[in-house]
Amino acid sequence: MAVRAFHAILYVADPYAERDFFGRFGFETGYEGDDFPGFLAVECGPVCFGLSNNSDLPQTVAHDGVVRLTSGPRLS
Repeated sequence: MAVRAFHAILYVADPYAERDFFGRFGFETGYEGDDFPGFLAVECGPVCFGLSNNSDLPQTVAHDGVVRLTSGPRLS
C-alpha cells in the first residue's frame, strides 16, 4: 500500500474557532465528522491540514522555542 498523502495536524485549544480564522483566508472545511470528535481538516487548493483539540498534550505557544533560544547566555 502506497502513502497517498501526508498532512500536518495542529493541536489547538478550539479547532472550530481556528477553522473560522483560516476561513478568512479562503480555507474550507475538508473533513468534520462524528468519527473523530474535536478534529477537523481545512483545505485551500493543495494545502490541507488538521486542527485537533487534544487535551492529553501540553498547551504551548508558538514562541516557546524562541524564548528558550534567547533566554540562555549571550554569545560574543
